[in-house]
Amino acid sequence: MKKGLLSLGLGLLLGHAGFGQAQVLPEFTFYRADGQTFNRRDLPAGKAVLFVLFDPTCPHCQQAVKHIGEQYKAFGKAEICLVSMENWAAIDGFVAAYAGALKGRPNVVVLRDVAGEFIGRFKPVKFPAMMLFSLERKLVDYEDNENTVFRLAKLMPAAQ
Repeated sequence: MKKGLLSLGLGLLLGHAGFGQAQVLPEFTFYRADGQTFNRRDLPAGKAVLFVLFDPTCPHCQQAVKHIGEQYKAFGKAEICLVSMENWAAIDGFVAAYAGALKGRPNVVVLRDVAGEFIGRFKPVKFPAMMLFSLERKLVDYEDNENTVFRLAKLMPAAQ
């Protein structure tokens, strides 16, 4: 337990240097609203991927997703995976309230992490966890500050 707290503390102190985060896109199984599974093999080839782990009640997550919508043009060529561990009612409410600019976009998928895999496999530090992976499925950047979405948007050409 002390080792885990120490790692979390060091991660917060070191910031966003990729401390502890998955450096290569891990295997995962999440679920679509229709109950169908979604995993690494379902990601389109030839596209960068932006994963956003959010909690529907988190104000930082709300702003992050809103900012991604505002910067949609920059993220338009990437696959955007919005992932939450909450129930579908909470997820749908979040999407309706904060992800309106992303709703219905062909490169945006909303997913539920039923088994809580994201934290163990992707190793985020806190919410919102935004992880940009390149075409080769390598971590380009990790951010958990809603105001750094704009920096992620600038990194998009490097990810493609």
